[in-house]
Amino acid sequence: MASPSPSTTPNPSLVTNVQALRNFLATIGPSSSIYVDLEGTNLGRGGTLDLITVLVPPDRKVRIIDVNAMGNQAFTTPSKKDDNVTLKSILEDPSIRKYLWDVRNDADALKSLYHVAISGVIDLQLLENLTRQGNSFYVIGLDKAVENDLRLDQREQIEWKKTKEDIRKRMASGDSGIFSIRPFTTPVLRYCAGDVQVLPLLRKAYETRPAYTPKWWTHLENASAKRVKKACSAKGYDATGATRAVGPWGSDPAYFFRKGKQLGLRATSSTSQKGSQKDGNQSEGLCLKPTKELALFVLVESQRQATHHGLGSTLIPKLASLMKRVMP
Repeated sequence: MASPSPSTTPNPSLVTNVQALRNFLATIGPSSSIYVDLEGTNLGRGGTLDLITVLVPPDRKVRIIDVNAMGNQAFTTPSKKDDNVTLKSILEDPSIRKYLWDVRNDADALKSLYHVAISGVIDLQLLENLTRQGNSFYVIGLDKAVENDLRLDQREQIEWKKTKEDIRKRMASGDSGIFSIRPFTTPVLRYCAGDVQVLPLLRKAYETRPAYTPKWWTHLENASAKRVKKACSAKGYDATGATRAVGPWGSDPAYFFRKGKQLGLRATSSTSQKGSQKDGNQSEGLCLKPTKELALFVLVESQRQATHHGLGSTLIPKLASLMKRVMP
């Protein structure tokens, strides 16, 4: 059965008080999967966290939790079913999977402002990057993902895009605290709901791509966890830096192997090829047949990284080792 489109998903419900929150938390079980998005003014350690939007399958009902109104109670209020379950415990429980699009600023805001260490995250931006055919050196934004990868009808596509653009224009014109204004306006509710309503659709789209394979799931989990850890670190996290646009595998030699296979390289068992481990690196366990396409791909990508991202000093030794293995 096809996933519902945003236009057929029920309207969001507001969770603005303790009783409503207790009732909502009771609907999230210990093995649930939830789709989450956060909004605030300059979301992160230097800004505010005003709203948390949550979609819990298979109910499909979107809830918007008003953190601005409830403050710390939004995270400490116990579930109606179990006094040990709170929004904080749910977000920190690794067995409850949370799907987000670019978790970094969300994780930063939760940890810095409310001491919530989110875990069990699958970053769908990384799932797109991992399953993309062709050059996946850079990650893409949610807008581009919806435009490129969801088969919404024209009316839905226009409506979703217009809602996003209208809110952003208001924020750019000086209305930066738009998510803290009460009562809520319809455009704000649509904006928040729209961002989570598309997440299950994007997940399904990427899990049905030709490049998708369950064996990459561990890489996805690890990369998502690393994003969370770095965003929550006391030092070294840049919420606006240019390197945020670079995917986590872009400067790793394994990235070239994966992309090489997509370009038509044949992988065989390393034990069947004499001398396949002469360089002493057995981490890949593969012997790859060189092609002109791979050579061109490696050269173009290495030049791009060294020139634009200052990776030359660390990349050159990795490329030298790589070329020994894949070129005659």
